Amino acid sequence: MDRIDAMWLYHWERVEEASGLAFNREGLLARTGFVYDTVPICRAVVTARILRPQVDILSVLRAFQHAFYVDALDTTKGAVLVEVGSRALEAVGRPMSAEEFLQIWKLRSTIEEAAADFATARAIGVTSFPALFIRKEGRLQLVSPGYAKVDELDTRLKTQA
Repeated sequence: MDRIDAMWLYHWERVEEASGLAFNREGLLARTGFVYDTVPICRAVVTARILRPQVDILSVLRAFQHAFYVDALDTTKGAVLVEVGSRALEAVGRPMSAEEFLQIWKLRSTIEEAAADFATARAIGVTSFPALFIRKEGRLQLVSPGYAKVDELDTRLKTQA
């Protein structure tokens, strides 16, 4: 295992511990030359938001997380993302084809919307993920600049409400 693999394994172990998801270490580390690029998956989340504005986006995020960490699928690949994304949306709404998901995922406007989300995150001071903000009196307020347990979030939300 090289240094990069050791770094990711440490990070993934921390996420595994916090989330309770059992990771597929063998599958994740079996890739050679893998570049962990989160931009494609962020575009897939934007695609889901466009296709189903009222959807519980957390259920879609969970599907993508499961695909990467548990199933060890390469979520940098569009073909994987459209399959996972279309199934996740189908599970919470009307039938959705992978082709329909792919069409929206590939659109320039979807790419630009994802880029705008990144720009917004930078503009409001996000330096790590996940980050949680609430909108209060028309302004965004930081609740958590990174991972926090539910009890911590609940306390923070109550003090800011």
